[in-house]
Amino acid sequence: MRNFTSGKIGWVDYKNCLAVGGDEQGLYLVPNLIFRPFHPPLRIPWSEIHDREITSFFFMKSDSFRAGEHSTRIQLRASVTEPLDSYLPPVN
Repeated sequence: MRNFTSGKIGWVDYKNCLAVGGDEQGLYLVPNLIFRPFHPPLRIPWSEIHDREITSFFFMKSDSFRAGEHSTRIQLRASVTEPLDSYLPPVN
């Protein structure tokens, strides 16, 4: 689990307030404690993640993909998702 990381879920930008982790079951996105009443923790099964892309902006790489039945775009720092590469789908 990586704490105090940034990410974007749909149009919502979480700056340094997400914990990101994963295991055999799926990807976990958990907002910091003060935000949890309004944004519950998410577990996204690996089978629901698709359309993965790695992009670079200056020296920062981002890992973005779509998830769920509504194909919500999720964007995280690539350094956060690197340990989860064996679970994530291949990059397009």
